[in-house]
Amino acid sequence: MAVAIARSPSTLVVASLEPVSCGFGEVIVREGDDADAFYVIVNGSARALKRAENGDEVPLDVLRTGDSFGFVELIEETPRVAT
Repeated sequence: MAVAIARSPSTLVVASLEPVSCGFGEVIVREGDDADAFYVIVNGSARALKRAENGDEVPLDVLRTGDSFGFVELIEETPRVAT
């Protein structure tokens, strides 16, 4: 059995997105939290951090316009791996 999708998959994904605004320094997701969404940076940038065993922040990356994050944790139903 096959199912036809009338619209392209990318159109369906875009239609399901909800805008979220975050202020400077605001945490979008926190390491260890349940994944509940996938994010695409439309404008601006975001830092990705992990916590070291001693509690220090370890910078991982800077995400910029067009970058995305949270897909793997959402699909695999695993906790967030970074803040």
